[in-house]
Amino acid sequence: MTITAEWTFPTDILLAPKSLAALGTVFEKTGVEAIMVLTDRGLSQSPALKKLLKRIDKLKLPFGVFSSLDGTASRETLELTVRLYLSGGFNAILAFGGGATMDLAKMTRLFCAQGANVKTLEVPSIYTALPPLIALPTLAGSGAEISDNAYLIDNAKNTGFTFYDKRLTPTFVVADPVLTGTAPASFISGAGMNALTNAIDNWCIPTFNPVSDALALETVRLIFNHLPKAVSDPSNNEAQIALLSASLTGALAAKKGLKITSALARSIGNRYQTHFGMTAGVLLPYVMAYNQSAIGNRIATLAERLNIKGGFNGFIRHLLNLQKSANVPTKLAGLTKDQKIKAKDKALIESVAVEDQGSDETAVRLTKKTALAILNAAIAGKMNRKK
Repeated sequence: MTITAEWTFPTDILLAPKSLAALGTVFEKTGVEAIMVLTDRGLSQSPALKKLLKRIDKLKLPFGVFSSLDGTASRETLELTVRLYLSGGFNAILAFGGGATMDLAKMTRLFCAQGANVKTLEVPSIYTALPPLIALPTLAGSGAEISDNAYLIDNAKNTGFTFYDKRLTPTFVVADPVLTGTAPASFISGAGMNALTNAIDNWCIPTFNPVSDALALETVRLIFNHLPKAVSDPSNNEAQIALLSASLTGALAAKKGLKITSALARSIGNRYQTHFGMTAGVLLPYVMAYNQSAIGNRIATLAERLNIKGGFNGFIRHLLNLQKSANVPTKLAGLTKDQKIKAKDKALIESVAVEDQGSDETAVRLTKKTALAILNAAIAGKMNRKK
């Protein structure tokens, strides 16, 4: 059965196969007259981008393309995109790519508005009109296309930070399972583990939020049931629709905040240029095992809701089986290849991760000692359970 759906939660969302054909209607609805397309260097010569630009050209809309994004969005790149938008005569932005592209586009939208200052990160007045932002995700994982936050790195200071503003949420999301199915299997796997990490990290946070918990539960169910199929057969529309749905529900579940798995994955990825979702997927069982004393009951409840037998240990076994079927490495060496995480890098990673975890309530606070223990376990490939 082919699913086509339209939602307005938390923004306008169109989920349908070959939904690029609906761009004309989307542009008309959002008032697009001239559009800046933001993408990354890896997609700059892809058939998918060429198809998108051909579609825009056919609509007789002026457009420009920024495709110089490499890896995580940075403050330096943000300054370039804001300058391009302000000088290009555009009135809208289209984000075409994964989470980093979405984050860059969302920040560009906010800081190209009148009264904003990209150098000081001074935001515009809440009464200032922002340009429409249309998001076309090429991966189903981070859910950045519907979130109200964006992650940037500051290369000059070798630090990263998450920016929160409700106005960062895109105006319209066009989610196409045919498009996400063209991604390499390893990218699909990593993106799925990203969504799973969003859900499990937030499920373990004790803050009372039944809406977030319900969304997290559905995200885990969708990933467990459909990620292996999407990796083995990327053209399977049903599996891709499930992953796109999990991407959305996982991002919405993250209203409690993103915690230690994400903080560690980001710090490792920034240091070694590893894929965030895949890195988080490798770390997740080690983080859960180390913190079993604090989150064991929550995970046992999650296992029960999903009809997984064996409580906490049964859930971990299920997670390890998912890793295997989705071709996720079992330890960090599978991500960094010939690079080994050195002692000096461990110190940098643990420091950055501790600073990056945020200040919200959590089941476990990430300390340097905790970060180092989890890193060592993930390097050795041996579960380390805190007594």
